[in-house]
Amino acid sequence: MKSLRRAFYSHAAFMPHRLLRAIGIKILWKQNAIFTAFCAVGLTLCAWRDNAFIIENGYGYLQHPGIFGFYLIQLIMPVAIYTTLKTATKSSKHYRDLVSDHHAFKFREKVFDPIVAFVGFETQASKALFAFLFAVGFAAFAWNTFQNLYPGELAPLDFWDSKTFLFGYLGTRVYKFYIHALLIPSIVHVFAGVVWVHLTVIRLLSRERKVMLAPFNPDRCGGFGFLANLILSRTTSALLISGLAFWGVIYTHRAFDVETVLGILIQTTVLTVFYIIPTLELRSVLIKLKKRAAQEIHLRQEAHYKAVLSGELQGVQLREAHEYLRYFVDISAQINKIPNWPHFAKVSGVFGISISPALIITLLNFGNAVLRFYTNRR
Repeated sequence: MKSLRRAFYSHAAFMPHRLLRAIGIKILWKQNAIFTAFCAVGLTLCAWRDNAFIIENGYGYLQHPGIFGFYLIQLIMPVAIYTTLKTATKSSKHYRDLVSDHHAFKFREKVFDPIVAFVGFETQASKALFAFLFAVGFAAFAWNTFQNLYPGELAPLDFWDSKTFLFGYLGTRVYKFYIHALLIPSIVHVFAGVVWVHLTVIRLLSRERKVMLAPFNPDRCGGFGFLANLILSRTTSALLISGLAFWGVIYTHRAFDVETVLGILIQTTVLTVFYIIPTLELRSVLIKLKKRAAQEIHLRQEAHYKAVLSGELQGVQLREAHEYLRYFVDISAQINKIPNWPHFAKVSGVFGISISPALIITLLNFGNAVLRFYTNRR
């Protein structure tokens, strides 16, 4: 586990946590809570120095819920993603249910070590992905920095972190660089490493015909529920927490503008990155395994059916052949129940909730426009 922890802390976003660990604070959630509190106190002092807790014709520190959404992201997501990381590296028992020759399957070599290598930037693919994520995050930070230079122009009103309030502006530049360019890319990077390694291993095992479905597994995903649940848990938390930050944007802008569009794009990106892309890969494996299982069952059904028709079976043998035929029908029905898009309904519901503020604002604005139109005509 030391190698796993070292890989996790190698991200620049977790350098403050690493420093806290060095001085004796060993538990991640304590490190994270301390650093989040430090950031919150720092920005609160900036707002106090600017006398910007509440401002007229704008949004002060206490009037702007967006910043508290960022605090929530910072407080919850690092601990959540580290929990996902540890859970993913303790899933060897699930492979015992799936791999036909589980004694020959070396979990540490095939799964644990590759996850550590990816998370710890030891592969070119890992470095390239983080570079891309950093570029996207930095672009978001740069846009926000530029926008806040023009309060009342690019945004409808003034804000406590615009250039009008020097300490708030400078403090949030440091903080938003950390959030946009370091923390969020690091969270996505770790999640991608976990999911990608598992999917790569499962895809290889499927190609080599070394993995099989478990249609009666209580996870209702053919034995792949452990991976579907990893995807679901982080998708749900990411959508809900980023949705709170998005609600802050809607609350302050109260219009369907560039920021609102960007918010919807961010939520759609979260859905795509955390759910659609990994589940597409899982879906392709599930479809192949279901098709292969159906073909094998069909061959066995045909063999027993022909034996029944031949008239050679009598008594107990005939009854057993009939029971086998019914059993194969039951197995086929159970295999067909395995979803190709695990947890799709749950994820869709959470996504709908996360973007509902923008939809409500749009409908209200549309209703007001229609009302003004008919009022003016009268």
